[in-house]
Amino acid sequence: MCGRLSQYRGIHDFVAALSMPNALANSVGDQPIERYNVAPSTAVALLHLQGDLLHADQVRWGWRPHWAKDRAAPINARVEKVAHGPFFRAIWPHRAITPVDNWFEWVDEGGPKKQPYLIRRRDGAPIFCAAIGQLP
Repeated sequence: MCGRLSQYRGIHDFVAALSMPNALANSVGDQPIERYNVAPSTAVALLHLQGDLLHADQVRWGWRPHWAKDRAAPINARVEKVAHGPFFRAIWPHRAITPVDNWFEWVDEGGPKKQPYLIRRRDGAPIFCAAIGQLP
């Protein structure tokens, strides 16, 4: 994923696509999320389990441990770095999914600016991306 995403459905629409019978602890709200160009370092809706209860929370996109003051908070990472690197050790146990409607990829086509392309499922169904986060 390359830096921008959209979450415009309501959280209940995303949860319905999961077909989970669990009750939902929802701190996101019942209205459509209506965010079409979500930038890194802003809050995104995440879904995560605590025991048998599914939680929907707004979590800041990006992570930087308290000791890493010399670098920007990354927004993407390879699974092997997240699973085994010291940078992500504190939040690896806090796995979640980020439900999205689509995301944007920028392609360098030789012009003065990169061309953005919208990536979504052909059938319009939600996309669920692996996530880790500093959950509430």
